[in-house]
Amino acid sequence: MTRDRKASGSPERTDERLVRLSVNLNTETTEALEDLIAETDSTATEVMRRAIGALKFLSDAQRRGARVLIEEDGVVHEVVFLT
Repeated sequence: MTRDRKASGSPERTDERLVRLSVNLNTETTEALEDLIAETDSTATEVMRRAIGALKFLSDAQRRGARVLIEEDGVVHEVVFLT
């Protein structure tokens, strides 16, 4: 995929095909999506792209044998994604 830079310095995808999806979300997931949209000052599409990208990165790492760890208040927890 080639990328060009706009005058603002942000990347612009020039050869990307888009696929329109329709998704059914329960109330809890919809509220989480709306919270993320507000927190990131973004769109639903961008939040979904980021979420999918993050899950792909983490699940690929685990598939290669890496461990995903989160440290909070001095306690380390391992995150395991079920496949």
